[in-house]
Amino acid sequence: MEIKLKGLNEYTVTCECEPGQVDAAVETDGGIDFLKIAFKSDVSVKPPIIKVHWEKPHIDVQGVWTPTRHLERTLVPVWGGYWSSNSAQGAPLATMFSSGGKNRQTFACSDAVNPVGFRYGLQEENSVYLCDVKLCDGNIAPLTEYEATLRIDERDIRYEDAIRDVADWWAVMPEYKPMPACPECVSPLYSTWYSFHQMAFGDEIEEVLRSCAPLGFLSVIVDDGWQMADYSRTYNWCGDWEVAPEKIPDMKKHVANVHALGMKYFLWYSVPF
Repeated sequence: MEIKLKGLNEYTVTCECEPGQVDAAVETDGGIDFLKIAFKSDVSVKPPIIKVHWEKPHIDVQGVWTPTRHLERTLVPVWGGYWSSNSAQGAPLATMFSSGGKNRQTFACSDAVNPVGFRYGLQEENSVYLCDVKLCDGNIAPLTEYEATLRIDERDIRYEDAIRDVADWWAVMPEYKPMPACPECVSPLYSTWYSFHQMAFGDEIEEVLRSCAPLGFLSVIVDDGWQMADYSRTYNWCGDWEVAPEKIPDMKKHVANVHALGMKYFLWYSVPF
């Protein structure tokens, strides 16, 4: 199945599925294309991989940013592979920006939960970016309906503003409505890591916190080290999650002492994730 659409770009949607199972349409609004894709099935099935392709000339593009590239901003060749996102990794968002920091194209997808593969791959032979998105490519539960919207922003604005607009776009979706922040989230928090590292001794922590509480600290996170006597920063014991008595002999009393200072108590866990 193949669907061709014309907006600010020419889009091709392909899927190995029965005719009529996948539908697609594009709407343009103020320099932004909204490409809407829908899948339907009479029975609950794992949806097929849906691919979307378009091309962008390599004109005034200095770098590419995604949430998982960290300090890396270099251009990516077409053989560089795909970035990926899901509910526990990154976000389906990428932006091309100019040497002056202007947006040249910012892609985002409404589905930030299920696996999404995406790329801006520079094809050197003709200086064109191959822009590709793969939906439902990975572990996804069987379903009868699936919908996603691709947002392709080509406005000549600061690229950080284009990224911020994506965050605002997500925030109004009911499934991504931001949780209200509790007072402990916007007040000073003491982390034991920066002072103690793995030497998390309960009595020493309490001594420091007695000085922190009057300064407005409402919570403490006891970082790595509370769960083992070792200091070598190895994680052979990360699944044990039991208090090392050499460091905190009476955990219940220790936590009660911290609560008495008016502070909430958090524990860092090294989870096998």
